[in-house]
Amino acid sequence: MTGSEGATARAVTLGADNYGIISTGDDATNVLVIFDGPPPSPVDTGFPSLPVSLSPAHVAGAPVMGREAETAELHASLSGAAGPGPIVRVLTGLGGVGKSTLANHYADVHRGDHALIHWMGAESPDEIEAGLAGLAARLDARWAETAPPLAATWATAWLGAHRGWLLILDNVNDRSHITPLLARLPEGRFLITTRLATGWRGIPTLAVGTLAPEAAAEVLRGAGAGLDDDAAVGELCRALGHLPLALDQAGAYLEETGTEARTYLGLLADDRANTLRDAANGTARDRTVSAVWTVTLDRLAEQEPVAVELLRALAWFAPTGIPRRLLDAMPDRAAAHRAVGRLNAYSMITLKNDDGDPAGARISVHRLVQAVTRTPEAGNPHRGPAAVREGWTNAVALLSAAFPAENALADTATWRLLLPHIDALFAESADEDPLPLADALFMNTAVHLIQQSQQHRAVPYLVHVLQAHARDFGPKHPSTLTMRVALASAHEESGDLAHAIPLFETALADRRDVLGPDHPETHTSRVRLAGAYEAAGRPDLAIEQLGRALDDSERAFGRNHPCTLMARNNLAHALGSAGRPDLAIPLYTEVLADHEGARGRDHPDSLTARHNLAYARGRGGRRPDLAILLYTELIEDMKRVLGPDHPQTLGTAKQPGIRA
Repeated sequence: MTGSEGATARAVTLGADNYGIISTGDDATNVLVIFDGPPPSPVDTGFPSLPVSLSPAHVAGAPVMGREAETAELHASLSGAAGPGPIVRVLTGLGGVGKSTLANHYADVHRGDHALIHWMGAESPDEIEAGLAGLAARLDARWAETAPPLAATWATAWLGAHRGWLLILDNVNDRSHITPLLARLPEGRFLITTRLATGWRGIPTLAVGTLAPEAAAEVLRGAGAGLDDDAAVGELCRALGHLPLALDQAGAYLEETGTEARTYLGLLADDRANTLRDAANGTARDRTVSAVWTVTLDRLAEQEPVAVELLRALAWFAPTGIPRRLLDAMPDRAAAHRAVGRLNAYSMITLKNDDGDPAGARISVHRLVQAVTRTPEAGNPHRGPAAVREGWTNAVALLSAAFPAENALADTATWRLLLPHIDALFAESADEDPLPLADALFMNTAVHLIQQSQQHRAVPYLVHVLQAHARDFGPKHPSTLTMRVALASAHEESGDLAHAIPLFETALADRRDVLGPDHPETHTSRVRLAGAYEAAGRPDLAIEQLGRALDDSERAFGRNHPCTLMARNNLAHALGSAGRPDLAIPLYTEVLADHEGARGRDHPDSLTARHNLAYARGRGGRRPDLAILLYTELIEDMKRVLGPDHPQTLGTAKQPGIRA
């Protein structure tokens, strides 16, 4: 029987001893079909004795933890009353998140709800045809010896003639591949798994997320020995992003090798590429985290190459809250937004579009996707060393371009938005070669943090910038020395004097050698070092340095120079702290006389000097009455000059024995 042009396949009845050629459509493939007796009727053929077909081995053996809510939701939707069309439920999510495992778990738990459950791969039209042919063979073994197209046609006819069945279409890559099947079976029930998060309009979808921490830990503990360290297990689960495939892979390795969780953490840190690529015995090579995502990246590269480039840049940011407007700096904005769409479609990223969010749309990337993407792997077309380096460079460029060209430090809103991503980039940049744009970004970040009184967070950035200056300009270049003092100051203001003092000492020695003993910056270094000594409870060293600073300043700048006045005041403070008010008071008196002579009695510097002198007299305990008198006069002048509610006025009024 020869089909006419454009004809669809139709049922064919063959006699017991007939041989025939069946052709359908143009360029048809001729298939010789031989039955020993009449072919089975799809209407009269009953259900198989086993209601559930076998799923792939990697799915059938995978543990299922923490999926109770999803299983219940599938049961509610797939066991409900039939409507005017097929009942279809789509499981979407990142590769390795456990969509197929969940589908298999549902089929196992609820096999009694369906007269037949048939599992079939749906990655391509050929795979769908093969899956339907496999169903035909389940229903009548004779179809196993026939060509797949004819067997698939018969299976479709059988499905149309029966009710109560469920088809699981695993790993659908294109909705159009399954649309004809859904259309031909309007009363059927289908459970679809796919990495495609978009393109399912009109069909209910369930996004399968990563596991809760407790469930992830249970998956790992299924490996057995070496997992008694709860803290290490939790840390490993976090490092693997609670992703079921990664947990299964790690668990199989731990079980096979007897490795402890903390040891595996070390392997991830030292050799992430090989650790996530290698599989334990019994695990298919294509079922590792690295292999699964490489397949996705292959498809993305074919459809939208910019998507892979963008993912390599996003891999360096924080996992959540990435502002989509960062992409405005990409050379081809249209391609960038198409790339976002493709990455979202394949569940490699997720999008949050919150109209109430002043920062606009945000992008999230699973932390393990990021870790794998920024890990170089020789021979991998998407993660070669040069490609990973390009991703890092692009990430630096996107973050740098987000700030205004002028006065970037003043844009506090942008800093709040981007600082988590700069922190993430910086944390992973240790092994990257120098890049001036990155050095500038990290320098600006350090300055911003210092301006926000977050010196402890600025320290790592200053360490990087100091190393960059030493590399580019030399260890004793003036700019390098300035950075060393900035780092020492950040340590000091963070309370880390153990690191601050050696840096101040080195900076003083180098500035004295390079700039000379009388240079203002040398003088400043000596004063800063003395302050660190005093804060560390070493007043003798502080007094020694401040005495030298005062001598040098008077010689180089004169008695009334601001540097000299500051040195004299600091020395007086150090002497007072050391319990020597007899030496501190004369110095404070000199400072006050110099300020009043140069600026007048009501100048803020003069008011501060008067406060210091009154404090020294009161602390000395010899003339508390004189201290009270000085404070009383000072408060009246502060009220007049600064105002009664000024913080300095109020602070002075709280001194013991003072009635404001």
